[in-house]
Amino acid sequence: MAWVDQCGLRSDAAPPGRSWAPIGTHAGGAGEAGNGWGVNVMSAVASRGALWFTVFTGQFTAPVFAAFLDRLARQAGRKVHVIADGHSVHRGRAVRAWPRANADRIELHLMPGYSPELNPDESINARIRRAVNARGHFPTEQAALKCVYLAIMSLDPTGTGRKRWSNRWKKALNAFEITFDGRLSAGRK
Repeated sequence: MAWVDQCGLRSDAAPPGRSWAPIGTHAGGAGEAGNGWGVNVMSAVASRGALWFTVFTGQFTAPVFAAFLDRLARQAGRKVHVIADGHSVHRGRAVRAWPRANADRIELHLMPGYSPELNPDESINARIRRAVNARGHFPTEQAALKCVYLAIMSLDPTGTGRKRWSNRWKKALNAFEITFDGRLSAGRK
């Protein structure tokens, strides 16, 4: 069982805090001049502590999500129950067709609308945003990619699936245990 989520970061989204600009002008970022950057992170967290992720610069689309699911299924080595939020890409026709064609490898479950309290993967997004906001400014897209990559790698530096970075499991597991009436606990035995 793995929870998936996507996190988008952009240069024109100001970090928390204050900025300065002369009266009558806007304190804009690099994105206003048309040369800003955008970085996306797609990650999956398994209930046993494994972490899969990809960092990319293009748009988050159905083919990107399907490719991530394919890689997740290959690397997991067994059938994976994937739990995703209600993002429009996750609900799209192209994405719904992919799990049907790969039913022996992936089963996709969609959470109700906006429910970050049910997705432990949100804690990874929060740590990535914290690292990006602490850094503040990135001169290039490559610098932003490096910061995001290092933030993710610092979550599990040994690559052994440590559980120190995963939190909020109990609430999510209890909610899905009720929703799927014993199907999840049967798979954990």
